[in-house]
Amino acid sequence: MEYIKEMVDKYKRLFKSTDPFYIAEELNCIIIETPMHKDTRGFYQYFQRNKIIYINKNMLDEEKRVVCAHELGHAILHTHDNLYFIKNYTLFEKTNMK
Repeated sequence: MEYIKEMVDKYKRLFKSTDPFYIAEELNCIIIETPMHKDTRGFYQYFQRNKIIYINKNMLDEEKRVVCAHELGHAILHTHDNLYFIKNYTLFEKTNMK
């Protein structure tokens, strides 16, 4: 966990921002907001040398920000993997979801 915190601090300093959307764009990630099943918040895909972050557009802006930050972590730490961020397996607890 300490390594992740160090990486977050590194990118915040490097880009002088805490906005995950801005940082993702600066790292040439493609961000796509699209309707998804209510249980899917977003996912990361590496396709044809492109880092793509998909975000469920049917969420509040703050939720989108959290999901973008989460998927950005995958883009940085696991660039060549394809990962899904689904509410049943994430930092969001079911009891907090509406």
